[in-house]
Amino acid sequence: MQIYAPDVPTLEAASAQLIYSHKENGWQLSVPPAYDDEVANEVVFNFSETLISKKSDNPYAHNSSFAVLNHSAEPQAVEVSVYDTNGKRITSKSTPVLVGGFQHPVYPIVFPRGVDAYVFEPFFGEAMFPQFGVFGNEFTGTLRFKGLGGGKISVVELRAIGRSMASFIGKAVKQ
Repeated sequence: MQIYAPDVPTLEAASAQLIYSHKENGWQLSVPPAYDDEVANEVVFNFSETLISKKSDNPYAHNSSFAVLNHSAEPQAVEVSVYDTNGKRITSKSTPVLVGGFQHPVYPIVFPRGVDAYVFEPFFGEAMFPQFGVFGNEFTGTLRFKGLGGGKISVVELRAIGRSMASFIGKAVKQ
């Protein structure tokens, strides 16, 4: 998406949202775009997920997923790490290599194109969750996404609870 405006104040006043609708489930989800000056090599989220052993027949289970976009002109994989509330790394796994974007021939911008998305439970499996959790049902911690090629990425986390869906935008780690 590109936004054109006659001057800087008008451009700064512009806003955009991406809206997704799921007709069958009846949910609608708003996701703000990631602007070029807001992306980074590392993105972190606060995170909670229902323990796998507590999910069956639980209509209020947290089921999370994520999508990651490579903003670099070079291909790169993204490492996804899960940390507990004490900062101890529980597990880590990398995505396949995401293709690089198109470098603009004149301006120093990249049109991103390498994207991938996963549901957390099958992506990490049992290794993601320790045997205990906060309040006995939920694992709470931090997610860290890092572009392994050193390039910038953007990430959105989606969390389904029953028939509702919410999106979370991570905090870019500026270096």
